[in-house]
Amino acid sequence: MFACILAVGASARAELIQNGGFETTTGVDKQIGYNTTVSDWASANGNRLNFVFGEGSVSATGTYGDFTVWASTNGGAVGNTFDGVSPAGGNFIVADGDSRYSAALEQTIGGLVVGQKYDLSFWWAAGQQRGFDGATTELSWIVSFGGETHSTEQLTNPEHDFQPWRQTTLQFTATSEVQTLSFLAWGLPNTGSGIPPLLFLDGVSMNAVPEPTSVALMGLGIAGLVALKRRNASAG
Repeated sequence: MFACILAVGASARAELIQNGGFETTTGVDKQIGYNTTVSDWASANGNRLNFVFGEGSVSATGTYGDFTVWASTNGGAVGNTFDGVSPAGGNFIVADGDSRYSAALEQTIGGLVVGQKYDLSFWWAAGQQRGFDGATTELSWIVSFGGETHSTEQLTNPEHDFQPWRQTTLQFTATSEVQTLSFLAWGLPNTGSGIPPLLFLDGVSMNAVPEPTSVALMGLGIAGLVALKRRNASAG
């Protein structure tokens, strides 16, 4: 029974995302699809402005040269807390939410069970590219898995500021054994002051949601083990 309980628990906790921390790359502080790649992830629509930053970095290079984020160390707004470090540690993604330059960051996931619910958790934040002025609004990640789409809450970021990292969990139901997960950065404005709106991403994780029967089985099994241990202790 104990082996069965372990099997149920392991199945529910099995990690489905590969390279969810964006640690495996061909180079950091660079633009995905232009001068670097990130293992297991693809940036749709070619050379759009999705960057992978190394830990502690606030700038990268890409199609248009230097790409720096307003931070606590380079003249960002009073209260700007961006320091190039995410709660998940290591590398992280910075994506342009301007629809003219945004592109989905995608990963294909297999081994799914049709009808099974899955929890997707990730850390995200919002900011602005250095050298641009004005507030950015409606900053959010649009997240799709198969044919199902959800969005994070929408944030407003004052000029030169940063909206701190937060963790979000979204739930999806599989409709196929293999599906594509995509993150698309979104924000306004697309023209004039306030561009470009930036979204940050790290620590992506996906696990199956345990079925009620599985949870009940684990509970009964643990209770049985406790009772057995007590009985053996009494007999001793």
